[in-house]
Amino acid sequence: MGSSGCGFIIDNCSWKELLHQSEKRPFALNKGELVRTFLTKENEQLILLIHAHHLVGDGQSVLILINDIVTSMNKQPLVYKSMLSVERNFLEKRAKLGKGTKLYIKWINQKWQKNARAFTWDDYFAIHRKYWNEYTSEIDWITHDIKELKEKCPKGITINSYIITELLREHPECEVVGISISIREDKGMSNQTSGIAVKYKYNSKRAFEENGVCYERKSI
Repeated sequence: MGSSGCGFIIDNCSWKELLHQSEKRPFALNKGELVRTFLTKENEQLILLIHAHHLVGDGQSVLILINDIVTSMNKQPLVYKSMLSVERNFLEKRAKLGKGTKLYIKWINQKWQKNARAFTWDDYFAIHRKYWNEYTSEIDWITHDIKELKEKCPKGITINSYIITELLREHPECEVVGISISIREDKGMSNQTSGIAVKYKYNSKRAFEENGVCYERKSI
């Protein structure tokens, strides 16, 4: 792992301390550092902490990685998965832009070229320092029984819609929900996620179940 710039560290700190220490240090992308892996012991349990840059992959890539780790721990053979680099040609073949959108992009590019500024590695490190000097991540470890969640969901509402409806009820000022969608065509590690916006405001005059069904229909 040394040649790739990625590291594996064994430490006695709690996993939260390790993460807080790691997030203060920018990934040395210019040296190929994309992942940091930590192994620690807490409450008589070994904890594997993987801190990765978003360039490694999207949320579904995390599930693929977890599946491979569990498979390996059960001494089962792993199947090689190639990494797909999603470039412009890949997207252009699958998403045709309208004439208006193309004209807008052309205008933006022309405007940018008049005042072009190329960002350097020094800029990257300076932005990281500025952000993380003022911010620390807050993480709570919460577990849910999937079966229990399914039982709570009214008929016709998925677990995702149930959770989002609950969040909308708690935050009545929210009127738009951003949802990630997969455009994945393989099972490899990569960034193949897009997103859609669902406009829905929780209606306090309706029952929770009715709000859930309405949101579900909007998101389909």
